[in-house]
Amino acid sequence: MDNLKCLSPNELAALAAVVGVAIAQKLDIDEQNVVGAFINVVGDIVSLIAAQGEFLISEEEDSSENGDGKGNEDLQKQIDELRDYIRALECKINGQ
Repeated sequence: MDNLKCLSPNELAALAAVVGVAIAQKLDIDEQNVVGAFINVVGDIVSLIAAQGEFLISEEEDSSENGDGKGNEDLQKQIDELRDYIRALECKINGQ
């Protein structure tokens, strides 16, 4: 697949057109429909696999950034500790 990295988007589109025409010339209309539908399904499956892969990677990155929700728990704990500290300071200031 390294060859795909060497092609521009326009070159890849031209290659697809040449391959499509070459295949279609050897098939009757019914066969063209079947082969075309088959190739579409294969392309859809490849796209689905790529999309799911990207989704899982982004979920993994989000989880690692957030610590799977532990970041929120840690922040809440820090907020609660600060509130307790402030209450203790207020008590000292007020002489209680």
